[in-house]
Amino acid sequence: SEKLWGAAAHAVKAAAEQGGWKHNGHFYLHKVINELVLVTEDERLNVWFDAANQLHINFYENTLDSDEIDYRAQCVFDLVDMINAIVLG
Repeated sequence: SEKLWGAAAHAVKAAAEQGGWKHNGHFYLHKVINELVLVTEDERLNVWFDAANQLHINFYENTLDSDEIDYRAQCVFDLVDMINAIVLG
């Protein structure tokens, strides 16, 4: 779970660096996602980032079963793919 969260967070940070946005903490990562939603007009970014955040929580609290982790893992893959497409152009 935490490795997936890390992949999502680092992708968001890469987009923040490119956009010149703050990214030092969860609050700012959510703000970057909101900026990316405005740019792309794709609300799935919010859903996918929320899934990544749930994985981050799961690392500490062990609340998700394997099917829930698998679903959220796919969300993270989709999030990272989309952000890579934005950052790498």
